[in-house]
Amino acid sequence: MRKVLLLLLLAGFLSAYNELTDIYFEEQPGFAEIMLKFREEIVDYRGSLEKKKIVIFFPYTDYFKDIRKIDINKANVRYIEIKPGKEHTIKVIIAEKERSEYKIEQVGNIMTIRVYPPKLVGKPAVQETVPTLPKIKPSTISEVLNLKPMKYRTYGKRDIFKSLIDVKGDSALMDPAGAKLLGVIMRGPRKVAIFKDKSGKTFILKEGARVKNGKLWKVTENQVILLIGLRGYARTVRIKLKNPMEDLK
Repeated sequence: MRKVLLLLLLAGFLSAYNELTDIYFEEQPGFAEIMLKFREEIVDYRGSLEKKKIVIFFPYTDYFKDIRKIDINKANVRYIEIKPGKEHTIKVIIAEKERSEYKIEQVGNIMTIRVYPPKLVGKPAVQETVPTLPKIKPSTISEVLNLKPMKYRTYGKRDIFKSLIDVKGDSALMDPAGAKLLGVIMRGPRKVAIFKDKSGKTFILKEGARVKNGKLWKVTENQVILLIGLRGYARTVRIKLKNPMEDLK
């Protein structure tokens, strides 16, 4: 009995550790973006700037053993290095070419570090790199398209947002190249995007759904963000929602 309790305590102790599983880098206009993906939600970290290195410390965290040092040499980033410490701790080191500013954003198990070039040092940090688009009230869209609100219940019916077939492989997935964003549906935690690809086929996808060479990472009121991986590198693709009022001008 004592041995069973010891094993249960040990299992619970080990499950408390988080793990760094993936690192993505993308060069954006005006800054460099590093994305860290963890197995569980990030609950504790500390960031500091040491000479020409951004050091982020994660306690109670391991890392995928294939991740050690990634040479970048783009924008103002030289390389990204993972250093393990004592008692399951790691340091993520982002080496810069020149001393610069950085900004950390963390949502759930995803952490995004933005590194700004030296010319912005001493100036106010950029709060938002994506231009804010004017919000369109649902009533305005309803008046233009002559739509009436309705409620859809899936009880006893087929869910219209679920595919009729489950086909594995990229051949049945949406190709982001040339795809257009027709609309978004925001219902509490459920976020759905409606696309039309260059062949004219319509796709209704929710957050986390697979697309060709990637997945639908985030859905907002006026745009979606796709995470695409090719040849060992990952990048984000943003598709903005077209304002229906522009067609009436």
